[in-house]
Amino acid sequence: MAHKFSKKDGGKIDKSQAETWVKKYRDKHKDAVRAYFFGTDLIDTIIHQEGAVGMRIYLAYGDEKDPATKEDRLQMVLVGVKEDGTVMWPTEVGKDNPGPTAGDQGVPCPPYC
Repeated sequence: MAHKFSKKDGGKIDKSQAETWVKKYRDKHKDAVRAYFFGTDLIDTIIHQEGAVGMRIYLAYGDEKDPATKEDRLQMVLVGVKEDGTVMWPTEVGKDNPGPTAGDQGVPCPPYC
C-alpha cells in the first residue's frame, strides 16, 4: 500500500531530543557544515505550489568543497511533494509558466552561525 502524503505528516520533537540528535552529528562531523539557513520566501514558494502538500529535503553533494574538511560540501535540495509522493522537480520555465521550484543556496553554518 502506497503512503498518502499529507500536510499533517511529520511531528514535533522536544528540545532534549533535538539537542541530542544535533550533538551526535556534531561529534561525528566536528569540522563539517552542520546546518543551512533558508529564508521563508523560498520555503513559502515551494510549499505553496499548486498541488504541494509538503516539502522533501534531499541530502546532496554540491559542486564546492567544504573548506574545513576538503570533502564535497553537503547541500540540501528542497522540493515540493504531491499527495501521492510525486516530487515536483523543476521543469523548463518561461515567462508565462513559472513551473515548480527547487531550492538550495542556503547559508551554511559554519561559518554563518
